Amino acid sequence: MNKENGVPGTTEADSRLSEIAEFNNKILSVISHDLRSPLSSTIGLIRLLLRRDKEPLSERQENILRVMERSAVQQMSFIENLVEISRIERGLLEAHPSPVPAARIVRRALEIVSAAAKEKGIGVSDESDGGLWIEADEEKAVHIVHHLLTNAVKFTNRGGWIKIQTKREGDLVLISVSDNGVGMDPAKTGKLFDLASKCGTLGTDGEKGTGLGLAICKKLAALMACGICVESTPGNGTTVTLSFKKANQA
Repeated sequence: MNKENGVPGTTEADSRLSEIAEFNNKILSVISHDLRSPLSSTIGLIRLLLRRDKEPLSERQENILRVMERSAVQQMSFIENLVEISRIERGLLEAHPSPVPAARIVRRALEIVSAAAKEKGIGVSDESDGGLWIEADEEKAVHIVHHLLTNAVKFTNRGGWIKIQTKREGDLVLISVSDNGVGMDPAKTGKLFDLASKCGTLGTDGEKGTGLGLAICKKLAALMACGICVESTPGNGTTVTLSFKKANQA
């Protein structure tokens, strides 16, 4: 202890910070293993019940199960976001870019969100150029595009549309996700990627979110030297554009 001002010495402070970091790591380990695994099993069981053709469910039973499924998926998303943002902040996440077809990134991301879009009656058009290749970590790129599409579904009204395009612009390849959803004002777009100002916003059907997704996307994009920008107008939809380095076909 520093006797003049009562400030702990450097060694003592560093030791305390190390203890806090170790505690946080243990908490994240519990979240990652003890919560994620059983929750994943619960989601699987609910979906298995929903697919039982030989013993059809009543309308009430099916509605209850679908509410349970949405709730469990939201909880899983929150857990995944917490673990991901922690790994990024601690510098434990690395990107390993290599030449990847942009259209494959788009196709994989669309496969994940197609059911949610169909459930809301949202039309999705894929206008990807099959000849464009990008320098990217494929799994991380799919994660980003998937999240952008999920947001587009979340904030687009039933019967709306979503369009995803890829195009070349100089030495870059742009992947853009556009929708005719609710949009947002400029004051909000400026804070979309700010982790400190995150708060969940309900979707057009009351879908919940953690508000962490875009902050994670921004950090994942930075790992790949990928730019990300948003254009939006209240009532006239949103377009989010990713700019990857162009790559030659592998």
